Amino acid sequence: MQVHFERSGGFAGLTQKYSVSEDNLPEEDRQKLSDLVAGARFFDQPPVIRRKTASADQFQYKIAVNSGDRAHEVQVDEGAVPDELKPLIGWLQTAARKR
Repeated sequence: MQVHFERSGGFAGLTQKYSVSEDNLPEEDRQKLSDLVAGARFFDQPPVIRRKTASADQFQYKIAVNSGDRAHEVQVDEGAVPDELKPLIGWLQTAARKR
């Protein structure tokens, strides 16, 4: 499985990017990432999730997952993140900061 994550927007307009292949992760992190993708029902999420009302300085997230014969990308506004996606986004942000 390969995951690409990008957070853009916000007050400063900075972009944070992180890409990882599960082959490059320790076993514990590999299992955690796999569990988070499954728990997020990632492949069932719509490709675009927008906030109903515009909001200045919000983040936008783009997550792409390639896993075997499945590939999917989700773009979501900060104020519209479904609860099941929040743990995955949190893990990816933490991993991006550690990098």
